[in-house]
Amino acid sequence: MSPSSDAASRSLRLVVSLLLAAGFAQAADSPPTEARNDPDTRAAVDPNLTASAVWAARCASCHGQSGRADTPSAGLYKVDDLSTQEWNANHSDAEIIGDIRLGIAKTKMRSFGAKLTEKQLAEVVKLIRSFSR
Repeated sequence: MSPSSDAASRSLRLVVSLLLAAGFAQAADSPPTEARNDPDTRAAVDPNLTASAVWAARCASCHGQSGRADTPSAGLYKVDDLSTQEWNANHSDAEIIGDIRLGIAKTKMRSFGAKLTEKQLAEVVKLIRSFSR
């Protein structure tokens, strides 16, 4: 290898390393935009369904009808009780929407973002908030 091709090779490796490092740094500072967990593979939810209907179809099997995590799946998967004032105080609406939209890594909570409209996401959060009253 000639000295000029060796220098070019080192320069190329340096540029690639810097670009990769910059990409990783940017990714660390950016909120996640892709699912953190496997997406729900069932058909999309009808955009006309109410929050209660969405909850019954997609959420109640694990979280229970009233968000109390009182189902066999809840015990098996260590699902949080969404009806407590403590849980509600520690989770913002944006966090809840993010968890519904993207899922929760290393849990059975799947991403539903591609299935629900923004209005449905907001209405499901209101429904969850109503469980603690």
